[in-house]
Amino acid sequence: MTVEFSRLIPVDRVPDLGSREKLEANEEERAGLAARFELVSIRSFTGKMELKPWRKGGIRVTGRMEADVTQSCVVTLDPFDTNVTFEIERFFLGKTNAGATQVRDVESLEGDEPDLIVDNSIDLGELAAEELGLALDPYPRKPGAEFVSAAEPEAAENTRQPFASLAALRKKGD
Repeated sequence: MTVEFSRLIPVDRVPDLGSREKLEANEEERAGLAARFELVSIRSFTGKMELKPWRKGGIRVTGRMEADVTQSCVVTLDPFDTNVTFEIERFFLGKTNAGATQVRDVESLEGDEPDLIVDNSIDLGELAAEELGLALDPYPRKPGAEFVSAAEPEAAENTRQPFASLAALRKKGD
């Protein structure tokens, strides 16, 4: 899998009091993410994350990301701009020598299992991209766009009937 937006942070670089990281996707990274999420474009994708040691050998990542995106409306297919802002909270743990994660009390994670630290690094860019994918509306609708149903009486009057002209010809022939 190609990672469009990668910001690897070595776990051993995180001090005991934690560290803060600023993230900003460049034009090429934004274009790759737009293609991945089937967006018209991503004009900006920025945010801040905080990494703090968690448990023995683990890291807790919290932050806030913001993206200005252009999506296609599912009703009209017109492009429209929107802003997506979302919070991030994820936990990461390393592996023990036996290969099992160091989780002993999974219930304290509120139902989520921690991610694994791979090659002593956490990819904050991919983490932000995953969360962006979850924050996007899967059925984006341009403000004011509405589905019109022929079952609604008012809509039926305003909707052009595709075979109305054929029906009129048939009546003339009778």
